[in-house]
Amino acid sequence: MLLAATAISISSCRKDDDSTNTPEITSMKDLRVESSFQFASAKNFSLTLQASLPNTAPDEKFLFTVYDKSPDLGGNMLDRGMADANGRYVLERQLPTALESVYVTLRSSLGRTEARTINVSGSTTTEIFTQGAVGNPIAGRTANTSPTCSSGCGLTLNASTNNGYNIPNNTTLCIPEGITLGGTITLNSGSRIRVCGTLNAQNINLNGGARLHMVITTTGRLNMQNINMNSSGDSIINYGSNFVVTGNLNGQGFVGNYGFMSIGGQFNNNSNAYFHNYTGARLGVTDDFNNNQRVINDGTITILRNFVNNGSADFTNNCRMTVGRNFSQNNIFQNFGYVGVTESTDYNGRSVTTYGSGSLWITRDAQINGTLSGQTSGYAKLKVSTTTRINGGARITGQIDVCDATGIETLNITLPSSVTTNCSAYIPATSCNPGDGVPTVVDTDRDGAPDSIDEYPNDPNKAFNSYYPAQNVFGTHAFEDTWPAQADYDFNDLVIGYNYKMVRNADNNFVEVEARYKVRAFGAQLNNGFAVSFPFSSSAVDRISGTRRAESFISDNARGFEDGHAGNTVIVVADAINSLYGAAMQNTVPGRTNLNTDTIAVVMTLSTPQASIGTAPFDPFLIVDKERGKEIHLVNQAPTKLAKSSYFGTNMDRSVPSSRIYYRTANNLPWAIDLPTTFRYPVEYVEILKGHLKFVEWARSGGRNLTDWYMDKPGYRDNTKLY
Repeated sequence: MLLAATAISISSCRKDDDSTNTPEITSMKDLRVESSFQFASAKNFSLTLQASLPNTAPDEKFLFTVYDKSPDLGGNMLDRGMADANGRYVLERQLPTALESVYVTLRSSLGRTEARTINVSGSTTTEIFTQGAVGNPIAGRTANTSPTCSSGCGLTLNASTNNGYNIPNNTTLCIPEGITLGGTITLNSGSRIRVCGTLNAQNINLNGGARLHMVITTTGRLNMQNINMNSSGDSIINYGSNFVVTGNLNGQGFVGNYGFMSIGGQFNNNSNAYFHNYTGARLGVTDDFNNNQRVINDGTITILRNFVNNGSADFTNNCRMTVGRNFSQNNIFQNFGYVGVTESTDYNGRSVTTYGSGSLWITRDAQINGTLSGQTSGYAKLKVSTTTRINGGARITGQIDVCDATGIETLNITLPSSVTTNCSAYIPATSCNPGDGVPTVVDTDRDGAPDSIDEYPNDPNKAFNSYYPAQNVFGTHAFEDTWPAQADYDFNDLVIGYNYKMVRNADNNFVEVEARYKVRAFGAQLNNGFAVSFPFSSSAVDRISGTRRAESFISDNARGFEDGHAGNTVIVVADAINSLYGAAMQNTVPGRTNLNTDTIAVVMTLSTPQASIGTAPFDPFLIVDKERGKEIHLVNQAPTKLAKSSYFGTNMDRSVPSSRIYYRTANNLPWAIDLPTTFRYPVEYVEILKGHLKFVEWARSGGRNLTDWYMDKPGYRDNTKLY
């Protein structure tokens, strides 16, 4: 009985303490949150970006641009600024707590670029950019990890032999370190070779339709006279630095090189073949390289004799390629890096050669009968040391500098204006490209930001734009106007959409703020106003334009800001919403005509550039029913000097000004919220938790869970409760 009673007692305690039995919240009056929670859906974040690129030119400048995701995926710009003399740029701003990463691009004034995705789950991070690749954004793919011979082996050779091996069906034969296999190797259906030691094969036989599948690991060594790949299903992958074929490699199927490959004869990349030379990999060909299918070069290819890109070939050079004699181009060739040809380059009829921005092609002679296609932004260079012949069938487009040291000997076409022949293009050096020319810095307005990275190249006072929440994205302020009395928590008494564009000069100091505000809803009989307080003195302001006035209770300075504030600049955007739009209770009741309000554009020009203007969206607040002293701010945002202190601590308000606690109820609920996106607010008299079904879980967790509660995801909304 005693044991039973104890068990009952323990069971009861567990039930009472079980956090999973938290009562369901169906009304805002029952919701209580942590006292530290500020109902914020954005966080302060510090991002330090460092440009540490090799071969930096003396006047080269670096521009960082930050997006919420890649622009290719529909991302929007957040911030842009130029690195200082040490290549450093620090971004401090608010980011949505639901945002997991940002996409950052580095672009130099000389055309070098680099891009990467950066995790922003914490509050601070540092990223160092070191590549500065020119042209092709897909170059530099990460190599796979080399396998070993410690697992995945059907058979493991445990002693060296020169007598060859017949590998059974569907079996991987591993040659471990320290073991050598020579002689004739026979592969049967599904069999494979993995080399961690040494393979000195005289021949490789393929029985019964078998495919050649061979992997040379980082520790492996291959020595063969010839390799003949006979099928599109064959594959050779090399991770090692001792891959030697003394004769020819005749490829079909896939050849992937992550290490070093030496071909003593010809490399014939035949039909149905695909050769990929990965980042950091090297291929050396003593004789000719004949490409009949597909090649991607992210590393270095050195050909001592001739290269032929035949009529069905497709070659992409993302890094470095040199040819000891002649280069014959007959189909598709894309150069995003460097091509060096000792003797002649022939761009034959029907061939199409793409030149990426910042790419370089150096040759002794050039004969052009096909198409050379440059980019629309950023020059490439074809540099010819002796003879250039551009024949009647040729076509040259885009930004290409055809640079012949002795002048173009034959020119039978009219070159477009984008094509230069004066050798003026500067090609910056990279790890792939030796570069060429002398950089020319064009800075029309002489502000220190070259035209190539200056968003305002003709204005010495402006250079870069930053946005909040993001370019072309509007955030939302949503207010209850009953403070200090109980709110009904439909958060639609005043709904303001906003977007800030903050303009900086070449020193990354702020010179102007362009704000766009849109009154999306005013579900109130009270004639409320909307204002924003900026955390810097109005002595820094030259003028403000664009505010709206319908009444006379606001005292504006001649420069456009409100009088009576010390240390802050207060802009009353709209003094009385109902008067301005001639109505009340708009855009909150379904079935009524929707009032499409205009956008209020407010421009604040600063008299002196400011290193900091605070953090957008600054301090927005509602002015209740034309009573200037009655302000409603976001949680823990202090009121302005014109607010009446007598309201604090009355009715439902539990503000403690001495502790800088403001605009909270006893349950720590707010009268205003801010969202870094366009917000579907509730219809009239419907609490926010009825329409946004994850709001309670987010609030009760102190904002740690369901940071995306306001998004339109399955199970997140009851759209019948939202306007």
